[in-house]
Amino acid sequence: MNNNMNKDDSIKKENKKALKVFIPVIICAGLIGGIFGWFSTDIVEHGGAQDLADALEQCIHVVAPYLLMALEVVLVAVGYIGYKKGKSLFAGYETADDDDEAERIYEQADKYLSKVLGFMGAAIILCFMFFAIIMIDIRPNIEERSGLLLLAMFVTVGGGFGYVKIQQKIVDLVKKMTPGLEGSVYDLEFSKKWEASCDEAQRTYMYKAAFKAYSVTQNTCAILWILSSLAGFIFDIGYLPAIMVTIIWLVSTVSYIVEGYHLEYKKGKE
Repeated sequence: MNNNMNKDDSIKKENKKALKVFIPVIICAGLIGGIFGWFSTDIVEHGGAQDLADALEQCIHVVAPYLLMALEVVLVAVGYIGYKKGKSLFAGYETADDDDEAERIYEQADKYLSKVLGFMGAAIILCFMFFAIIMIDIRPNIEERSGLLLLAMFVTVGGGFGYVKIQQKIVDLVKKMTPGLEGSVYDLEFSKKWEASCDEAQRTYMYKAAFKAYSVTQNTCAILWILSSLAGFIFDIGYLPAIMVTIIWLVSTVSYIVEGYHLEYKKGKE
């Protein structure tokens, strides 16, 4: 009984402490939203929002093909150089004089290759974004800019193949460094097989990173929902952006809840 009372007191104190920060944040957010709404209404009435949207669209229209091609080249170059350096580090790991030196080189190579793969993953997502812009832009501008747009699409396809090949080389190198790991990047169930072959420590890192990614995604979706809703009001971009953000937000939340339930249910049966 005393334990329950102590727990209740602890919970109340924790809530009171959090409220001291939460309430001012909500008040400030409301004031900022009100001020922003007043200014945005004024902008809409005077037509400045549409001029800004048109200028931004024209800028994206001009630079997207060049940014896409540059990013594809950087992606392949960084991936190739990263693979070569990782391979060189692994050679030093195999010829190390003692276990301490081998472990140091292994950790260095593992961290380096993880950074390379992380950069490549982020870069390919940006490439997808620019490619989508070009796909939308190509129909109304097929006669005016057909050569440039087709060149950009050709570079994208070539860069995509280069990305997959370099990723396969790096993953195979990591598998040589850690023989227990399994899975081919060409396998549609690569992620599942890779996870299954990881040891407990590696899985713990993965799960912590996954939860961090989930938390960041939740916050990002909330911010994007606000921005897309305001942009729909100010720039008249329609409902679709807010709907797409909401779908991603919903899928992230529901998949997390369902997977958590399955894991708890599976643990209970064991």
